[in-house]
Amino acid sequence: MTTETTVIMIFIGTLLIHPVIGENLWVTFAIATILIGTLLLIEYIQMKWDVAEIF
Repeated sequence: MTTETTVIMIFIGTLLIHPVIGENLWVTFAIATILIGTLLLIEYIQMKWDVAEIF
């Protein structure tokens, strides 16, 4: 796992618990979707351009 993957997984775990307590599930789904989309975008960029792996 890369550092980005680990950080996103920790954020998703945290974000899935807090809104469930407050019964605000749509916000949880929206934030999780944004984080997963960001992770996929970062992975795609790293696969296409070797320069991106440096950062």
